[in-house]
Amino acid sequence: MTHSNTLDSNDSRHPKALLTLSLIYATFTLSFGIFLANLSLFLKDQVGMTDDQSFQITAAFISLSFTAPLLGGYLCDKFGFRNAVSVGLGLCFIAMMCISVPGRFTMFLGLSLFLTGNALCTPAIWSLVSMLYHKHDAKRESGSTLFYMLFNIGFLCSNFFSGFVIESVGYYYTFLFFGSPLLLGFVAFFFVRGSFRTHGEMEEGELMNKGNVVVNVLALIGISIVLIPVCYWLLNYAEINGIILWVVVVVSFLYLFKISRKLPKAQANKVIAFILLCIISLAYFIVFTSEFGLLPIFAQGNIDRLIFGMDVSAGIITSLDPAYCILIGLFYTALWVRLGKVNKNPALPTKFAMGLILASIGYLILALLIKTNISSMFSMFWLLLIFGFFVAGELLVIPIGISMSGQLAPKGKEGFCMGVWNLMSGTGAVLMGYVAIFTVVPKLDSLTQSNEQYMIVFLSVGAVILIIGITMFFCRGYIKKLL
Repeated sequence: MTHSNTLDSNDSRHPKALLTLSLIYATFTLSFGIFLANLSLFLKDQVGMTDDQSFQITAAFISLSFTAPLLGGYLCDKFGFRNAVSVGLGLCFIAMMCISVPGRFTMFLGLSLFLTGNALCTPAIWSLVSMLYHKHDAKRESGSTLFYMLFNIGFLCSNFFSGFVIESVGYYYTFLFFGSPLLLGFVAFFFVRGSFRTHGEMEEGELMNKGNVVVNVLALIGISIVLIPVCYWLLNYAEINGIILWVVVVVSFLYLFKISRKLPKAQANKVIAFILLCIISLAYFIVFTSEFGLLPIFAQGNIDRLIFGMDVSAGIITSLDPAYCILIGLFYTALWVRLGKVNKNPALPTKFAMGLILASIGYLILALLIKTNISSMFSMFWLLLIFGFFVAGELLVIPIGISMSGQLAPKGKEGFCMGVWNLMSGTGAVLMGYVAIFTVVPKLDSLTQSNEQYMIVFLSVGAVILIIGITMFFCRGYIKKLL
């Protein structure tokens, strides 16, 4: 990579390391997507758990998947981002191999190893991608969107193909099959970890490692050995994880606020803006997590899933999100570069506001469809339109948030801030769980009664998010001043 390729904001090319890091992280999302799509069914069908037990373990796993990276981000700042990627990917590969061995112990050990590996590699890779660019580089947001688009290839493949593979060879061989690319990602990163420079390292003229690499890697391995049994224990207590998540959210914001008090005013304002944008993003993350939980449940009993004479599984709609991310992401990637060249790229709060408004329109359309088909089912084809609005909003929030975390983070806190941004996804999932309670209806209720219940929830959530989005749009000037 040349010096100008990284530093020159007028150069339309992205750093070569962006593609490499994106594809390496895609090997992780390929494995992670298997858990998101199939974990609860695996626990019930293969491990012999009841519906309630499988749901509790899955809920605990998802909660820890978004909470643990906050600690991992802190460790990245202390022991090096490249070291964290290496250890994290290695742990995730070992995890997939453990789960591919039948047995309750190997299953829990594998899940614990994967959670620990995710805690390290996710904030580390996200931070490295962000740090490829100068904080004011016009290509930052385009690069983060491109990164988000590329690693969603992993989610798309696991969501779409895992069901067919499970039916063909069973769960254990499926974990082995989808986990094997992690070894390729681990080996690939081993060979490229020293071949690229982040923006700060380009300015220094050398690759910066905090202390001895071997010592830091051993330190991360040692800390991981402690974290694995902690995750093993927490997997059995979903309620405790919910409490931990809220405590961690509050503590992380208080910690950032404390840090801001010691910074110059300009940098302190950026930290406050980061906190405000994280809180506002929770409104979108409710929509995002509903795509993988509430909407498939709604589709199962309330949508006509017959397409070209075939009964399509409700779970297939989880593939719509990564598919749209790839398609719409291409448009946004080019748009941010073009607007940046003419100095008309919308500010962060404007993008967040528009993302909320677009996502709310998807929910409002869904409520309208239910209203006009209150006693019947509407075609699944309508979800193509609805998910278009959801993902158009998603790409204005999540990848922009990855860029924002690196841009607004104080020096030395990039990993921690990336962990905080990851934490917002988990918090949104918890909030969505509270919302989903209002959709529960007795099994003997009619389709009309069920539709009415869902319509009220979708309409209420859509209206609230729309109000938040519009309010933020008109108040965006305040946050822009902090930036």
